[in-house]
Amino acid sequence: MTLSGVCFACATSVCFGGRAHCRQLATSLFDDSGESLIKVVAQNQQYLGVNRAIQAMKERRGRSGRLGVFWHTQGAGKSYSMVFFSRKVHRKLGGNFTFLVLCDRDDLDNQIYRTYAG
Repeated sequence: MTLSGVCFACATSVCFGGRAHCRQLATSLFDDSGESLIKVVAQNQQYLGVNRAIQAMKERRGRSGRLGVFWHTQGAGKSYSMVFFSRKVHRKLGGNFTFLVLCDRDDLDNQIYRTYAG
């Protein structure tokens, strides 16, 4: 299997190169919801937003359950941010969390479904 000409084994083996590489691998995912398999690496606003949301989750009791708002503009990668966040919650916080995603349009619902399934 290749990712834009890069061997899958080579792309995933960077985790053994050091902590920074492991962090990058933890903030990336492989998406095959489109025409081909692609590697998606978190953009800066996604990386910072997910980490701040994770910190808010850790402090949720002191915040009376209020976690805040994760704000994005059009085309900024909201669907990927949701996947990055839910994966990191399961990886870092454990537990049996359930994520509910509400959509106001069928095309957005389909896009989010394909992103999570991809």
